[in-house]
Amino acid sequence: MGLWNQLWRALGIGAERRGPPSEESVPSEPPVPRVPPKSVPTAPRADRGAPIVIGVDFGTSSTKIAFRRLGEGTSFVAPAALASDELPWFCTPTAYSVADGLVRLGTSSQEADANLKLRLLGSSLPADEFGDEERKCIAYLGWMIEHATRAAMEHFRLDRSRVILNVGVPVALFGERERLRARFDKYQAVAQAAMATTTQGGGPGIQQAMPVAELMALVDTALASRESMGAVAIMPESSAALVSLQSDPFTEEGTYTVVDIGAGTRDVSSSRLTVSDRGRKIVCYDDSSEPKGAFELQSQLRKGHEPSALLNSWKRQWVTSWNDAQLKDRGSPRQHGCWKDTTIVMTGGGGFHPAVIPYLEKALATSNPAKIIFGKDARMAIKPYEPSPQSVSPSRGAGTQDRDAYHLLAVAHGLSYQRREWPEWYRPDDVETLTRPTPPRYLDPQEMGYSGG
Repeated sequence: MGLWNQLWRALGIGAERRGPPSEESVPSEPPVPRVPPKSVPTAPRADRGAPIVIGVDFGTSSTKIAFRRLGEGTSFVAPAALASDELPWFCTPTAYSVADGLVRLGTSSQEADANLKLRLLGSSLPADEFGDEERKCIAYLGWMIEHATRAAMEHFRLDRSRVILNVGVPVALFGERERLRARFDKYQAVAQAAMATTTQGGGPGIQQAMPVAELMALVDTALASRESMGAVAIMPESSAALVSLQSDPFTEEGTYTVVDIGAGTRDVSSSRLTVSDRGRKIVCYDDSSEPKGAFELQSQLRKGHEPSALLNSWKRQWVTSWNDAQLKDRGSPRQHGCWKDTTIVMTGGGGFHPAVIPYLEKALATSNPAKIIFGKDARMAIKPYEPSPQSVSPSRGAGTQDRDAYHLLAVAHGLSYQRREWPEWYRPDDVETLTRPTPPRYLDPQEMGYSGG
């Protein structure tokens, strides 16, 4: 079964829906990747060892890349393809511009189209039609993937190796099925075409400052051959941040709501992590993806507006996710009791804005949803998150780099794990309904974060 079929099976399309999981039904341990045994080749080979998994966090403001050898524990951060004085060393501006008939990728000039990701999300074209937004994204991602592949080969000192590509998309597994399918199909087509432009995918590779006509001809050729790119997977950004949390050896057992606030979107997931001698396993109960992130917050602050309404909407999103998650464990007292002590994990650039965490901590002090359900002994704390040095390191040639901005790498880190290495999930086909449950009558819907939708 191919990665794409596996993904749709995981999404529950055509699957029989089941009730909430019991302790016995939760898988006992995460899958262990099979690493091919080492052997001594009879002749020199360019393709050596385990495949390289490349995770591309295609962000609104900047794109981040992490890669690793399949089955190994550490991911490596690729430096920016085009450095910017305004961004950390591993962030490439997500931008496309044309000057004198030549395409500039990754530029941060005022003339650049710096809304590639949001324009792609807003495209109304079906997955098999490609307009200006789709073609620009293919060109930009193809350029970034070519850079990432070269950085990975240089790091592992290889001439060539099999590459598995994972690209994140701001969608929720728990949500409207048609919208989810449309976004996955669109991103899948764009990512496959981007891979087809690269030398790894059989193309010539996209170079900086190519003539517009030449670049678009390359994109059209890649679109015609995109379906042959098998080792390309699309994964929800909300789940990717969760994989980063689960795979980090310093993450302690407990229940978590991960809040990833980027420049243009917000992704939230609620989960329960257990650690035993049989391994680490995480069960994802709920996730959501919404527009309006750090860009919106900065815009309001620049205009002198009070951002409390925006920040309250951010709080409602993760309170709703947490509430939906704990409701699914109502039938198991032992599992349900775990939710009385929950950590709200903040990551992404917006989550570290100085206005965010203090505001949310103050809001929790006056209105704590865990205390409403579990009583005064319940605890809900907000904690910043970044992958530990044991999980993420600079790639070879990056030099000695500081870790001040590593909170931006949670999604890229999670995407550097192949799909079969991800932990088991409480999937949409495991729940009785794909719509959010109505809160019990003894709870105030507004207090619990529901806005009436």
